[in-house]
Amino acid sequence: MTNTNAELSDEQLAFLQVLLNDELKKVSSNIAQLEIQTEATSKCSHLDAVDLASQIAAQRAAYSVLESQRQQLSEIERAMARLKAGTYGLCEQTGEPIGFECLKVLPWARHTVT
Repeated sequence: MTNTNAELSDEQLAFLQVLLNDELKKVSSNIAQLEIQTEATSKCSHLDAVDLASQIAAQRAAYSVLESQRQQLSEIERAMARLKAGTYGLCEQTGEPIGFECLKVLPWARHTVT
């Protein structure tokens, strides 16, 4: 892992890589569970109008959470790619370093906090 960002030590980068890997596993698991859940609820066919309305509302909520999780997975994967490229921890707009404390909270951060 090449560190082109002088603000982060190799130890800090290793710590953040562990955080990213843990989040990747967690979010991937959440996505798999949500996909199973939404598929199972869509197969119910003998529902009255009230149950059907309730099922549709639950499906919409699950799809919303699923989409949010997919977006988070994409952000994590992008952060891991930046880590490999040596640009992790740098703001994508300004090139300024993103602080370690900020990255500990949101390891896939792409921008500095202004």
